[in-house]
Amino acid sequence: MIGLVAIAGYIAAFIAINRYKDAERRSSRTDFAWYAVPYLTPWILGIGADLLVINGVVSPSGTENLFWSTEIFIVYVSLFSYPLFRQMMLRINDCGSTSVIAYISLIPLINIFMVLYLLIKPTKRNSDLVSAE
Repeated sequence: MIGLVAIAGYIAAFIAINRYKDAERRSSRTDFAWYAVPYLTPWILGIGADLLVINGVVSPSGTENLFWSTEIFIVYVSLFSYPLFRQMMLRINDCGSTSVIAYISLIPLINIFMVLYLLIKPTKRNSDLVSAE
């Protein structure tokens, strides 16, 4: 059942990428941050829990209740995928990048770096966007 939820999240992400690929709307870094920070939070908590186990601070059985279980994480990320990728495509349009970044963001763990990249990349001015076309 969890696998179906994960597949549904990927399908929702593909739909958002294709629907907003050529959108005229733009999204600033601040607007994108409202979607990126809640998405990154469980990743950061999970990596923090893994580091606690690796360093021997917490036993491996204690981390299940410490943060989120894997099933809840998959459901959370899947439900959040369409709004995140919609906003991601608007942000990609705003900074003048290509939709390849969105497709790379579908790869687990690499997506963290792509979201951070879009949070850091400055907005292109309208004159830069028009001259590039």
